[in-house]
Amino acid sequence: MAPGSHSDVVDLEEVDEESITDKIIKEKVWSLKSAFMSQHFAEVEGFLVSMNQKLELESKSWKERAQIEKSERLKAENELKERIRECLLLKKRAR
Repeated sequence: MAPGSHSDVVDLEEVDEESITDKIIKEKVWSLKSAFMSQHFAEVEGFLVSMNQKLELESKSWKERAQIEKSERLKAENELKERIRECLLLKKRAR
C-alpha cells in the first residue's frame, strides 16, 4: 500500500507516539509531493523528521531533569521532617 494512503488502519494503542508523529509527518509530505518537486519534499521531510527527533530528545531530557528535581525535593522534605522530629524530641527532653 502506498504511503499516505487513507486506507491504512492503525491501532493507536499498539503504536507509540513517536512512530505516529513520524507517520503523520511522512503522510503530509507525501500528500504534497504530487504538486511540487519530490526532491524538495524529501529534503523537507528529512528536516522535519530530524527536528521532531531533536524535540523528542529535548523533551526526554527535561522529563529526566524534572524527575531528578522531584526526587531531590522529596529527599529534602523527608530530611526536614526528620530534623523537625529530632527538634521536638530535644525540646521534650529539655523540659
